[in-house]
Amino acid sequence: MKVSFKCEKCGNNILEEVLFGVEKFSSINDIEMTDNRYVAIFYGNSNDEGGDIDRYQCASCGEQIGVSSPEELFDYLKNNNMLE
Repeated sequence: MKVSFKCEKCGNNILEEVLFGVEKFSSINDIEMTDNRYVAIFYGNSNDEGGDIDRYQCASCGEQIGVSSPEELFDYLKNNNMLE
């Protein structure tokens, strides 16, 4: 089913899942230096592992929708006519 989320606060249509306790592994491709000082790291491929769901929220304004599990999310989207 396609998600058709619409934030009640700002109207944005991107819903995001926020996790905690995630491990991220990234390959480093290049480091930019100026006057022998670090400026930026440029990354290649990355992998994320582990983590637990903290919340679901609007990607634009951060408004939380008040659920914290995939099952609750499904019910919320279904009850608010946000599934196609």
